[in-house]
Amino acid sequence: MHPLLKSARRKLEWANQGRKSLIEQIDSYGNSQLKFVEKEIDPNTDADVYRLTKPLLEPPSKIQSTIGDVLFNYRASLDHLMSALIRISGNDPSPQTQFPIYENPTSQDNPWRGESKLKGAKNVIKEIIEAQHMAYPLAREFLWELHRLNNIDKHIDSLSIAGYYAGTFHKSGKEDLLVWRMIQDDLMLNVGPIEPGTVLAQIPREHAHRTFVPSFELAFGDNCEKFKGDDVRGTIGGISDVVTDIHDQFEALFFDNDRSRLGRLYLAFKDSFPLESGDIIDGGR
Repeated sequence: MHPLLKSARRKLEWANQGRKSLIEQIDSYGNSQLKFVEKEIDPNTDADVYRLTKPLLEPPSKIQSTIGDVLFNYRASLDHLMSALIRISGNDPSPQTQFPIYENPTSQDNPWRGESKLKGAKNVIKEIIEAQHMAYPLAREFLWELHRLNNIDKHIDSLSIAGYYAGTFHKSGKEDLLVWRMIQDDLMLNVGPIEPGTVLAQIPREHAHRTFVPSFELAFGDNCEKFKGDDVRGTIGGISDVVTDIHDQFEALFFDNDRSRLGRLYLAFKDSFPLESGDIIDGGR
């Protein structure tokens, strides 16, 4: 790896460590809610009925802090990457340098305007970033969610979160996944917000010998703008995948001596931009 990329990679690895801790905390929270679920038998159908008996507990404030830290480090890793790419281009980053993220870079009211953030970077770097925004809508959505949630947490308030019923059940045993896929159409699952008395699921009598466990997750809350209700675990996972992919793409394109890998990456982007003579930089030589 090029020496100037190490700082960005360290930030990324630290964010991934934080994500691992966050998952453990979410799992612990979900498991703590299981005591509020009771099973009864429907007298008419003999189905097993799982019902919530008490309100879900408030998530620990530590989880909010962990979410903020993880988002900050994913965002910081991209900014460190941008600064490194500018230095490798032979220039110095400015106070305005950052990895540009836009909700919709192609619309008239929000055009592609990353020049000040990208100043000093080689043209191929700018064009790859623009292509990443325009070619992959789902990736752009995760980047925009990272940008907005990170700004809310930094400048306004800690991100609010709330527990909800995820609507998934699993059975103990090695054949769990196969059995679940075979019988899931026979089950009644109540996905989404819940309150005491809500029936979470009904399991037909023919499957009553199997052990099902309800799954509780966390969602972003009221101060998270249009991302309210988005699953925390899934959102952070998507952000992690997209940010990691950006790091991997640039490391492979500019600093990997494996020319076949470089060629594959170029073919993936060649319709979005033309490579200019001298734009490819092989670090490590």
